[in-house]
Amino acid sequence: MQKKAENKLKRYLPLGIKKLFFHYWIKSFLVLFCSSIAYAQDLPISIDDSTDFDIEIIQDTTEVLLDTLSLDAELAEEESKPWSITASGMIRNKQIQNGVDVSGNNSVGTISTDIYHENGFSAGLDISRRMGEINPGYQSTVARIGYTYSASDWLDISGIFTRYRYATDSINPVAGIPNMISVSATAYFAGIFTDITFDRMFGLNTESVSYISLNLMGMMSIADFTIMPIGSVVLTRYQLESKRLIKASPAKVKTVTALSLCSIGLSLRYKISEQFSIISTPNLMYTPDKSLSYSDLQFSISGGIRYSIDW
Repeated sequence: MQKKAENKLKRYLPLGIKKLFFHYWIKSFLVLFCSSIAYAQDLPISIDDSTDFDIEIIQDTTEVLLDTLSLDAELAEEESKPWSITASGMIRNKQIQNGVDVSGNNSVGTISTDIYHENGFSAGLDISRRMGEINPGYQSTVARIGYTYSASDWLDISGIFTRYRYATDSINPVAGIPNMISVSATAYFAGIFTDITFDRMFGLNTESVSYISLNLMGMMSIADFTIMPIGSVVLTRYQLESKRLIKASPAKVKTVTALSLCSIGLSLRYKISEQFSIISTPNLMYTPDKSLSYSDLQFSISGGIRYSIDW
């Protein structure tokens, strides 16, 4: 979801924030220019309320957008590039996916790359390795391909197919299910992203897992520092063989419908240069299903570096 938000804001920022800065830069320039002429001619000049430099973004946004729409649309078109690619190296103390502990309570190192096109196409690849003391070694390879349709300026509809390959089919509760299809709707309103996603994991056997998640995310920037608060709630229905579960049950196959995750966290990014950023994601999670996770209350944190380029 973080990547969706960043890509959507790339389209919105030129049509919003840049208009505000351009509008007030022109306003300041004209006032200073007129003041200089008046001073040179020894003429009095009076500055009334119309020359107030206090930026009232809430009251003035509509006016600014209307005043500068044509010019800024041209600037945004010049800056737009169709392709984006990101590559990152991350280390996290544990890997929790929709309330499922997929790393066996181990720390994990991951190398990722993703590519996007402005028409909505995306693809990505992750390679992970367990770095903890419990069963260190190769963890997984994850490949994905997707498409996002922009239904309007405030609504995106996405579909993603993901293929998982784990070291063994019993390394975590969902390791025996290699495929997942995800469908999501992401709405943007008043600076908040609201995302509803349905995930369906399936394979050749009878095991399956379904998730329905609600995610809320905001975004704010201070200079080169970006902060994204994130909240998530995930409900799951799974049918899994007992031998794969963290806490095994007497039945050969366990079928459960339950809450699997509630989490709050932050996605933090510091921009080093145009291409490089330092990223970190601390999360506090409630994972009540003992068959899928080792403890109820967990804290996870990841950190790494990301490279991105548009062309």
